[in-house]
Amino acid sequence: MHSKNQRICWACKDKDRGWAMLAWDKVSLPKGMGGLAFKDIRLFNIALLSSKYFPNGHLFHPKKVDKSLYTWSSIATTANALRKGFGWQNVNKECNRCGASTKNLIHAFKDCPTTLAIVTCGGLDGPISSVIFTFPKKWEKSLRGTVKFNFDATVSNTKTGYGIIVRDFEGFIIGGSFGFKKEEMVSDWVKIYTFEEILKLARMLNITKATFEIDCATLTNRIKKHKDDIALMGYSINECFRNMDRLHNFDVKWENHTCNKVADILSKYAIFNESHSIFCMDYPTIIHKLVMDDVVN
Repeated sequence: MHSKNQRICWACKDKDRGWAMLAWDKVSLPKGMGGLAFKDIRLFNIALLSSKYFPNGHLFHPKKVDKSLYTWSSIATTANALRKGFGWQNVNKECNRCGASTKNLIHAFKDCPTTLAIVTCGGLDGPISSVIFTFPKKWEKSLRGTVKFNFDATVSNTKTGYGIIVRDFEGFIIGGSFGFKKEEMVSDWVKIYTFEEILKLARMLNITKATFEIDCATLTNRIKKHKDDIALMGYSINECFRNMDRLHNFDVKWENHTCNKVADILSKYAIFNESHSIFCMDYPTIIHKLVMDDVVN
């Protein structure tokens, strides 16, 4: 330390007595690199605060002090709320409602007798989404002169299938397709893969005005903002539109999965039979009843 002190006191270029000021980021450097080998001051302060307020090293047992800062009071309150609420996920596995030895999210929101009694009395024992939203239960007609595309995709083991139904504004089928590939894909990329097939079909049918109905909110937003999306998915969507000069007027809408029943059946049918097909008015018999149910009911 004495040698370091001399080095600082006599470090001036003209050999005069004086202090050579060092920046804080250099003070923490090793001695061999011209620093004082002090530890990182910020981390050191955090360690001091932690040792003061958490002497036992446990977030759920903080030390109570007089006139503590608002931040630390908030942390202590949050820790207590976690312990009483969802702390069982990592700390106490016992259900604090019914005393079950094993507790998880399914038990907490569905299997717990106390929870079940509460939601049943309140009329919430059905799907939560049905209480919050009111979804259409069938396919709805599009605007006059607009062709509507409904599509869906399915992943099963190492296979990915898609189904597409194209209908005019009166609800009559003018085309569609289904197919599969022996590849397991991430959900977002499955939808993009299906969207590529949709644009291929639209180009083949010479569609100029279309509405795409999707039950994936992420893809819906990405397609709407594809011109400003610089991410990899945005680039892929822009590549899909590159050869779609005739499709100058289109709209993208999010719809509930119940509106894509026919496309969903086709995607599963493609995987089960490992087949591809593009059809026009002569659509497969398997979807005739489903289409009639969508239009009539």
